Amino acid sequence: MQDFDTTLTLRELLLTVAILSGTVFALVYLLPMIIVMLGIAIVSLATGIYTFAFLITRYREYIPAWLQRTPIWLMLLVPIGVALLIIQHYNIVFTLANAIIFGSLMLLICVYWMVIPTALFQDLKRRSEDVTVSEWPSVTVLIPAYNEAGYIGPCIDSVLASDYPDGKLQVVAIDDGSSDDTFIEAMERAGEQVTVLQKSNGGKHSALNYGLRHTDSALVMGIDGDSLVAPNAVKKLIETYESRPDACAVAGNIRVQNREHVVTRIQALEYIVSINMFRRALDNVGLVKVVPGCLGLFERPMIEKMGGFSGDTVTEDFDMTMELLKSGRGVHYSSEAVSYTEAPSTWRDLYNQRLRWFRGTIQTLSKHREIFLDTRYDLLHRILVPYLLISAVGVPVLSLAVLSSIIWAALFGSIITLLGVFVLFTLLEMLFAMLAVILEADATREDFFLLRYAPLTVLGYKQFNDAVMLKSVADVFLNSDFSWTHVRRARHENEDRAD
Repeated sequence: MQDFDTTLTLRELLLTVAILSGTVFALVYLLPMIIVMLGIAIVSLATGIYTFAFLITRYREYIPAWLQRTPIWLMLLVPIGVALLIIQHYNIVFTLANAIIFGSLMLLICVYWMVIPTALFQDLKRRSEDVTVSEWPSVTVLIPAYNEAGYIGPCIDSVLASDYPDGKLQVVAIDDGSSDDTFIEAMERAGEQVTVLQKSNGGKHSALNYGLRHTDSALVMGIDGDSLVAPNAVKKLIETYESRPDACAVAGNIRVQNREHVVTRIQALEYIVSINMFRRALDNVGLVKVVPGCLGLFERPMIEKMGGFSGDTVTEDFDMTMELLKSGRGVHYSSEAVSYTEAPSTWRDLYNQRLRWFRGTIQTLSKHREIFLDTRYDLLHRILVPYLLISAVGVPVLSLAVLSSIIWAALFGSIITLLGVFVLFTLLEMLFAMLAVILEADATREDFFLLRYAPLTVLGYKQFNDAVMLKSVADVFLNSDFSWTHVRRARHENEDRAD
């Protein structure tokens, strides 16, 4: 039996204490005491509401029926009401700009206050688990590919190099009507373990469904044609799946492999902080919101029960994950199952990628809008819905409002106040990012060097993403006719330089 490290290292413990202490001292030092007390009240109430939502689901026999039917959005009005009462009682006067900044700060703290302890708990839980797989199940890896020449070969090779029992791992690569040499490159790997299929172009969802019809294994993995998986990724996904009785899917840890440009380095930090950290937190309750196309494990019968991957949205992975969560099964996260992906290396390509992501997010939330009002969805309604609303709508709107307030303060207000606000938000982001890097299962010195880009996530990069999100909302609800956005790859850039 393998021994697992169940304790935090001294470095991790000291850094964690420093991060939490630094956050508290920064707030106490930079904010008036009455504002600090108001913040503590809001954070405490938000924590209590989420805890109560969890208890409603786990111990429903002791909770009155009328309370179980209370929508989570109504419960979240409680902290807002308390804040207004405290402001009125102490005659706290806010200018419009200060009110917007304070509201954004409280939102930031509430989100981080929930994520930090739950992510830490998930990490300790992961270390303490002694998972023994008595018999490794058969797994089929589906690799949908469209114009992935130069990528599909290394992708298949990385899967074949997996540390998984012989005869238990099969690969099905699906060429979705590529116009380059994708099919030829994949056929060079065809054999007993690798099946290569070809079909007319129909989109990623149709390629995945086509591949599903050519496999009979109970578990399938999805991997993008431009990704590379770590040798132990398949095993780690299976271990997480076996250790979670409610699991029907497991998301992998996606990391950026190309870090030659500022824009890709910022994305590398973003994946660690804004994606993986939140997946850790949501893993505790089986509510990971997206099983990414870069690396994810599914139960094939569940996918078939949902009618296969849908083309209703441009983010078929998010759409399928929501279908699985609505079924009542759990979707979890494996931090040790790593897949390396290529991030957009120019701002234009990043814009195109995020436009697709955010349009797909709004499409998917609109498609599954019943989860926002129907309390029968339990934790999906009471925990994930507020997170989705905050991340998809609340944060972008408040972020742009804060930016407008900062510009106004720079023109007509105090520069010292402006700098203080920027320092405060940057410090909070730096501390949170540092903790996220510490928790990465295979964090390197390079990951810690990425922390120098944290200030850009406060001013610059964040506003870029928020603006794209708001545009995506307008596109979807105004019924704009939009097509799949194209992201130019590093391979294409190198070809252009050679020409």
